[in-house]
Amino acid sequence: MTAEVTDPMVLAARAGEALLCTPSGGKLHIRGCSHLTTSSEVSEATAKDAEARVLCAECASELAGLGRTLFEDLDRAMESFAMPVEARATVRDLVAHIAVDRIWIPYSRSYIALGKDGTRAVYIGKTYVWIDGDLTSLPGYAPGGGGGSARAERERPVCPTCGYELPGTGICDNC
Repeated sequence: MTAEVTDPMVLAARAGEALLCTPSGGKLHIRGCSHLTTSSEVSEATAKDAEARVLCAECASELAGLGRTLFEDLDRAMESFAMPVEARATVRDLVAHIAVDRIWIPYSRSYIALGKDGTRAVYIGKTYVWIDGDLTSLPGYAPGGGGGSARAERERPVCPTCGYELPGTGICDNC
């Protein structure tokens, strides 16, 4: 009986990936993680970093073989994602100017990602396209997840490294 390998450095090495860390001292990531943007400052993790930090859940799933599904082109990804047909031409127009070398859908199947040089450059959801911080809504888009709440939106602090909304503690859960 063999023991399951859980050391992130070993898992990453087996997958031919390098572990990366951000200056914020949060979690470890691999290239292409949705938590890393083209502007994310990262460095290769050391063994000491791997001992002190946990691997992000998305990256852990990918290293365990449950990760993203890669696609040769955007049309195939949109078909697999069940992107509404009426939004596909708009999506193609919005991303036509962007050079990418990878197209994938993560194991959560919550978006399509277009990446360049190992980082994510674009998120495509069923009702939005997010390109380096700029959101373009598509038919059916509802700010805040479409909850139908009547309360006014308020400014919420975001992580300066990954851009995700910060929890009440002020410490990013993703980095």
